[in-house]
Amino acid sequence: MYEEDSGEGREKQEARTPPLSQSRADGESTSVVLAGEASHMTQARVGDVAVSPDGRYVAAAVGKEAILWDAATGDRHRLRRHAKPITSLAFSYDGEGLVTGSRDDSVIKWRTATGKVALRETPQFGDIKDVSYSPDGRWVVTAGPITAALLDAVTCGPPSC
Repeated sequence: MYEEDSGEGREKQEARTPPLSQSRADGESTSVVLAGEASHMTQARVGDVAVSPDGRYVAAAVGKEAILWDAATGDRHRLRRHAKPITSLAFSYDGEGLVTGSRDDSVIKWRTATGKVALRETPQFGDIKDVSYSPDGRWVVTAGPITAALLDAVTCGPPSC
């Protein structure tokens, strides 16, 4: 809150700024909020969130799907291809790609502009616990309970020499 002097006395006004993204899990449902718009999903928990480097896109892992918002337009894509919950997600350095890792042992690379699958790979044995892009965007690194894998970000396959 702040006080404003309007010349006729002070008025208390509440400063309100809609959140870029906010999430809440209450056990019954999960709400993911972007600029005041709510999307409710039954019995799911937000597993991870990310914002693209340029701030244009926001993504949230909710159960077996990722929700991808265009922060400029409010357009939303529901990215559904994983068989088990998504544990991690990361944007490419240019914001044009998003990778998701899941308990189904797979990594999926998505096109942020369309929400379509670009590539899918199962790089290691066991759940994917974390995914990340290298700063130059050339590599995707995954981590599991006992292994890690390095993938070519273009092909999502092992590095080729």
